[in-house]
Amino acid sequence: MIVSNKQQWFANYLLTGKTPRDAVGLKPPGNGGSPALDKPLLTMALETLSNIHDMPKSVALPILEFVSLSQNFWPWTVSESPKHGEFIKAILEYVGSLPPLQPSTKLEGSINACLQIKVLAYIAELLAMHLFHSRQTGTPSSMGNLSDTLEHYFRFAVGVPSLNSSLHTQLKRNFEARYPGCTPQDMKRTSLEDRQVGKDYFYHLPLANKMLCLDQAWTGRKNDGLRLEFETANVNLSLVDAQIALFHSWKILAIETTCTDVSKDVKLQQAFIKTSIDCLIANSRSQYQEEIFSRLCHQRADFALVLTQRLIEAKCTDPGMKQLLKKYADFELSKAWETIRELRGTFDRDLAKEDAPYYRSLLKLLFISIRAHSPNATEVNANLDASVRMSQSAPIIPVILDIIKYVVSIGFRQIASAIHENAAESSPEDIGLITGIFQSCLRVPGIELCQSQIVSIMAANGTARVATTLFSWSDSLAVEGDPVYGELSILFLLELSTLPLMAEQLAIDGILGHIASANITSYIRRGNASPFAEGAGLQRCYSIWQRGILPLLLNLLDAVQASIAIEVALFLNQFAPLLDQSVKALEAPESSRTMSQAQTMFISFSMCSEVHSLALLNYILNSFPDLEVPGVKWDAPAVLENVEFWLGARAILREKIIPMGVRDSELAKQRHGKLLYSAVTRLEERIVDELIGIRDILGAET
Repeated sequence: MIVSNKQQWFANYLLTGKTPRDAVGLKPPGNGGSPALDKPLLTMALETLSNIHDMPKSVALPILEFVSLSQNFWPWTVSESPKHGEFIKAILEYVGSLPPLQPSTKLEGSINACLQIKVLAYIAELLAMHLFHSRQTGTPSSMGNLSDTLEHYFRFAVGVPSLNSSLHTQLKRNFEARYPGCTPQDMKRTSLEDRQVGKDYFYHLPLANKMLCLDQAWTGRKNDGLRLEFETANVNLSLVDAQIALFHSWKILAIETTCTDVSKDVKLQQAFIKTSIDCLIANSRSQYQEEIFSRLCHQRADFALVLTQRLIEAKCTDPGMKQLLKKYADFELSKAWETIRELRGTFDRDLAKEDAPYYRSLLKLLFISIRAHSPNATEVNANLDASVRMSQSAPIIPVILDIIKYVVSIGFRQIASAIHENAAESSPEDIGLITGIFQSCLRVPGIELCQSQIVSIMAANGTARVATTLFSWSDSLAVEGDPVYGELSILFLLELSTLPLMAEQLAIDGILGHIASANITSYIRRGNASPFAEGAGLQRCYSIWQRGILPLLLNLLDAVQASIAIEVALFLNQFAPLLDQSVKALEAPESSRTMSQAQTMFISFSMCSEVHSLALLNYILNSFPDLEVPGVKWDAPAVLENVEFWLGARAILREKIIPMGVRDSELAKQRHGKLLYSAVTRLEERIVDELIGIRDILGAET
């Protein structure tokens, strides 16, 4: 109570053995003052816990709680633990030597289990703080082989709490029948008292005894009355509370452990993957209706998500580990999907508002699980045989199709409806997440053979129409002047167009006409949209043009080819100001007649990407000699001349490069590793690569 409250003077005295006045070398006036302690309580606690093997759990528990509270509320005390090397070693050995928890029908056995679980919870907190301190100070931790030491946590920490619902229901029924007008809640302890694990944990039995001791129904003939039921209920609630505390402590320890280098510890990676799956299994088994268990499900899903993300970030290099990851990914994918199906049912009803964060976490976990099945470029090049790739992913293809149907197609429609009804309470993140899941699904090997099924799913739910409608209304649904839903909807349409059959369907449905007639498009046509524009709205309009519309045109041309070439050319010519702006964007210094010499010029990756897309479109449209395709009003020779200048003046180019957004900033900081084209940063490498692509495309036309 003292170290966890604002009694700073007394807390410091107990923890250091000296008063604050003594600590700074000041003598108290007169002969007053508190004498210094021979040994600070914190030191005594750490030394005592060094012999935790020889201590009863009921004695070790309050000492562990004291040390844990001290380190939580007084950060400087964390540095005391490494000074007592035997303490860390002792609690690690203690955790490793504990026998597995066994269910017990006797109260004493259950109380012992409660004490053991609470002890494990506090030890997990202390180990997490020790790891954090070691990481912050750069000193190696003394925890050794974590995969073996922490086995107890891996096995038991994320399970469903052992709540005996029938016991509590029966207790309520019996008590209210015997004492009409009273409920067991009347016997609940107040929060002013500390609760001790055991028979007097939740319900205040000493008070109940004073009131009811003369009633035989309370005591029972052989001590088997209502009092025994209350004792059993108290022990069960103690167990549930201990198990929840263990989960929270283990979550902190596990996440802190993943902050260390786990890329070489295959056994630890396996254990964390299993923990992530166990979280989903526990969520699928949890049937309790109480709010605390609903929150626990959300926290398990978040925990599984963080663990999976950290393992992906670790970039495991072991070939055997990659195979194991795929094996577990199959199971994790099926469990994530099973958990989502249990939450959403048939997907006909709207998601409850209170379930939205949980559902979002499950979707993120689903996204990561699907990504584990997406091959990298090396794997794709090594095996281009579609039938072989299909056979490798055959078991999960039906699941992927279900995800596309329910999560992507129906889910997108439901989210779009919610946005139209109440844009203020909607989150743009949800559409981005749906698009990411769809993109990952389309990268699963073998899914390309299911194009017709995917097109049928999208057509049945009118998904393309919903996305087009959202794009049309995006200007009126702007968030603080930012038409973010315009970009999100066009990016979703872009993903749809990566399927040739779907691109053909979009062309048949007149997608370009719908885009051209949208209000948001009129803002884009004005020509003042650019990556350097003032205001989020104009910057978003440029992003819609560069990231969405231009790649969409390329996909439509690739799928439909000559049949849509004239329409694409006419569509492009509607954006004459943007076409002129893209030509001027890469003008060589001092060659511009309109730009002031005092005006600073910058080059961004998005600008180069835009010009690259326009060069491709121009090249493709010029490759249909038998058609009278209108010429695109874009000065390709001038662009080629400017690009050749920048490629020949790399030092000047390097000075003009500016990162736009978080991703560009990260690339600009990446200066290590093998960089192509003598680039200094990864961002420069990407920009030079785009410029070379532009030169090759435009050079092929001359």
